[in-house]
Amino acid sequence: MERPIFGYLIAPSSAKQYTLLLRGVDAVRGDGHLVWCRSGCYEILGQVRELRLENRYAGEGISEAALASQFGGEFAGSLAATDRQYVAVVPLAVRDVRTGELVGDWVLPPSGTPFYEVEAEQAGTYYQRSSLFMAGWVMGTRVPLGIDIRDFGESGWGDARLVGVAGRSGSGKSVLAATLAGAYAGQRDLGILLIDPQGQFSSSDEFGRYAGEMGKAPQKWSWRLSRMFELANRMSDVVVAGWDEVRLDEADTDTFLELLDYYKFWPTLRPGVRGDKVEVAVARLRGEPLASCEWAEIEGRVVEALARAYSPSRQERALEEIRELGDIAGAGAIWEKVRRYFSPVRRYGLSDLLDGFLLRHKIVILRNDSADLELQLIFCKALFKALRSRAQGLYWASQRSGRRSQVNGLVVLDECQRLIPEYPDGDRQKELVKLVEDVVHTGRKLGVGWLFATQSVANISKAVWRQLGTVFIGYGFGVGADKARLLEIVDSEVYERYQGLPPPLQSGRYWFLVQGELVALGGGRPFFVECFPEQETLIRANRNYYGTE
Repeated sequence: MERPIFGYLIAPSSAKQYTLLLRGVDAVRGDGHLVWCRSGCYEILGQVRELRLENRYAGEGISEAALASQFGGEFAGSLAATDRQYVAVVPLAVRDVRTGELVGDWVLPPSGTPFYEVEAEQAGTYYQRSSLFMAGWVMGTRVPLGIDIRDFGESGWGDARLVGVAGRSGSGKSVLAATLAGAYAGQRDLGILLIDPQGQFSSSDEFGRYAGEMGKAPQKWSWRLSRMFELANRMSDVVVAGWDEVRLDEADTDTFLELLDYYKFWPTLRPGVRGDKVEVAVARLRGEPLASCEWAEIEGRVVEALARAYSPSRQERALEEIRELGDIAGAGAIWEKVRRYFSPVRRYGLSDLLDGFLLRHKIVILRNDSADLELQLIFCKALFKALRSRAQGLYWASQRSGRRSQVNGLVVLDECQRLIPEYPDGDRQKELVKLVEDVVHTGRKLGVGWLFATQSVANISKAVWRQLGTVFIGYGFGVGADKARLLEIVDSEVYERYQGLPPPLQSGRYWFLVQGELVALGGGRPFFVECFPEQETLIRANRNYYGTE
């Protein structure tokens, strides 16, 4: 059966933008629709960018009353009969039909060249790679959009990639982040470290088995991260742990001292002690093996360190005040509580988890769901410091030996606006933001990629945002600072279209503006992708990717 013609190329057109006269009014499709044509030995794929309407009465100053008097009751139909509809089409790819190869040059077909709608199975011929992950449909079509998911080794990208997923609550952001994590799980030589702030990614089913349930009403609709790991044959690689199960490194004295500060150790030991005095005491203890010392054996050294923070003339009196006014037993209880974070009886060692992620390509899901943000910040600082140190050590060891580093991992950080905001609140958060910025900056060559998921594009570190190679922008960023941040990466025309898309909770359609190097079509041009409505549709679209065809 012959395909219906979508429209015809007319003048004025250029090699970088075509103008089509649509064949009929009922042929209209929205922005982002994909069309193709044949010109000589080349086949051209294009994307509809704008629609305009012209009428032969336009600009003639004829009033509606005059038209009504001319056409009578047939006014509306008669006027519509004079409409001409046009679309602008931006070429995305040119394929040589003789070889099947994509070519780098743009082609300008002659006037009158017919254009047709792209069908789902046809789109794959324009991709640079044969095996891509299909994240959803090009919005307004049923043509799947391929995302170029590779690991960061020599057979993949060769270095790490940075991805951002943004959307307000209810936009589908967390499900899309889980979808991309599931896609990366298909790369068997890639480890994944997923920081889970809400317990969704790490959840279990009613039988205690790992599920990663993302659905709010599982009896009606279910989306499980475990299904993606099963398809990738990676369930045996999954390790789920909470901070109450993880043993911190005994050598990490800084984290030990930070936990003491968090639990108000110093004011308990000496009420009213000021910050500068604490800093002096902390400096004296920094070289001690604190985590291995019971309170009974180190109590004297700690008390002396705090007393010596005062001037020489005040040290004896300070020591007496600590013993008279302080709650030494209470301070000892805090000390032992902190020591439990470093206890060898805990199920997982942080260093072992990181080696599993970086070297053995495990999928490590860490619950970071403490109700106290300050405690989350302390744990994440310990985690990312250890990650940076281990990744750098492995990298330089490989450089000295003349071999390529085996580090190949992706860190997924959900709700990152809480941990690494543009305007951090307090010294602890400022230190974490600087740490993440540094790890992100150096991570590309180290083989550590990142996927950041956020509810705000404006309220995450600008230094991190500017390094993202690919972004998925969901619903909710129409005004203010978020708008300004979006306009840094897309033009005003794309932004206007973004603003006009319907709210997901009302329309039941979850869409994202996607742009960047992972989009396997169009050389980095922006697309609007509508996520598949349920997980089984996603799975069917990716049978080839997971090798289940």
